[in-house]
Amino acid sequence: MKGAAGIREDQDGIRFNSYHFLRSTYGAVLMVGMKSDISIGIISAGAMGTALGMGLSVAGCNVSVVTSQTERSALRLIKRISGSRYSSGPGEVFQACDLIFITTPDDLISDVAAKFSWKPGQSVVHCSGVRGLSVLGPARAQGALVGAFHPFQTFSNVTSSKEATRRFADIYFAIEAQGRLLKMLQEMAKNLGGKVLCVENKHRALYHSSAVLSCGYIVTLLYSAVQLWKEIGLSEKEALDAIGTMAHSTVQSVRRYGLVSTVTGPVVRGDITTLNRQLRALSINDTGLLKLFIALTEASLPMIEGFLSEDKQREILKLVMRYAEASKSDNIIRRGNSV
Repeated sequence: MKGAAGIREDQDGIRFNSYHFLRSTYGAVLMVGMKSDISIGIISAGAMGTALGMGLSVAGCNVSVVTSQTERSALRLIKRISGSRYSSGPGEVFQACDLIFITTPDDLISDVAAKFSWKPGQSVVHCSGVRGLSVLGPARAQGALVGAFHPFQTFSNVTSSKEATRRFADIYFAIEAQGRLLKMLQEMAKNLGGKVLCVENKHRALYHSSAVLSCGYIVTLLYSAVQLWKEIGLSEKEALDAIGTMAHSTVQSVRRYGLVSTVTGPVVRGDITTLNRQLRALSINDTGLLKLFIALTEASLPMIEGFLSEDKQREILKLVMRYAEASKSDNIIRRGNSV
């Protein structure tokens, strides 16, 4: 909807100045405010690229070109972004877009950055949680503005703009850039409904490890729990129903009451007999989960120091170490038998 000269209103009645742009010395156009008229390209329409493309479009950004190694994924994405078009290769993205998001797997980012000629003032941003700006060195050497934009969230199974918007709400974005690009990325994160987080380059691997622990490895833990249900003859459907309900309640409790107030189980109670029974069952049934269970038991001890005496903690540690050593000996015997 148009109002006074140069002033427009979006569908929610929010007014903004369509001529309020910030231009770099090289002519790149960066908009400050609720809307953005810069042309945005997405390279790789995987889980991250799909969610980001839809999210930015809903936030009012001009996502204009999408390319991907898999044509089907790119075409699926542009159908959900009004005004966007598909490019069979990255060439058109580099030629037509002011800001390009590289959402490929981490190991491919440097190849993309080095493959094309960049225009001075053009912006290129990767979405890796673990890589810094050096991976975009070839682009920066040609005068491009470089940045990192990592949403601390999982984007598996995002199939609609509504779901993408929901996933971005209230999450943290680890952003690294300078000058105008930094301000623009911070603005994008806020328009997506998120919060900005500053992570130094030397800490990015630790930061991303926490993301893996809080997402991917949670799935690994749930997978392991499901395997134990199947080991005793129960179905995966029953397991997912029961375990999913418990896991959901646990996460809700952690967010509401904190970690220490939520932790439970035989370790926090100092129940040596129960812990011994669990460790023995895992070792006898050869589920392959004994080492994981031991590692998690050890990792739990620093969190529950206020619950147990030092003697009780040493008793627990001694117990798990006994099973750990037995497990090593058992592995040696098995390897010897298999030779």
